[in-house]
Amino acid sequence: MAIENEQSQIFVSEISFFEIATLIRLKKIDLGITISVLYHLVEQSGFKILKFRAEELDMLSTIMPIKGHKDPVYLYLICQTVINQFQIVANDRSILNYFVDNE
Repeated sequence: MAIENEQSQIFVSEISFFEIATLIRLKKIDLGITISVLYHLVEQSGFKILKFRAEELDMLSTIMPIKGHKDPVYLYLICQTVINQFQIVANDRSILNYFVDNE
């Protein structure tokens, strides 16, 4: 798996921090640190922060949700994966349906 390869560059999407901030605001999680601190810890750990890009937002405006995936965070992560030709690591395996030819 690419994430286990020490030569692999690992990216964390900015939208993931948005999602975490939302979960904190809704009191669904408590990290005990601010998002700013988390952001800097991720950077210091050697991960690259993946910024929003216009091409990804263009794709987001046209992507059709499948299998009940209406969450814009998931949809944006899928767009980033496709546009950047990345491998995605997620706990929801149903998003793999976006990467399979459904014809």
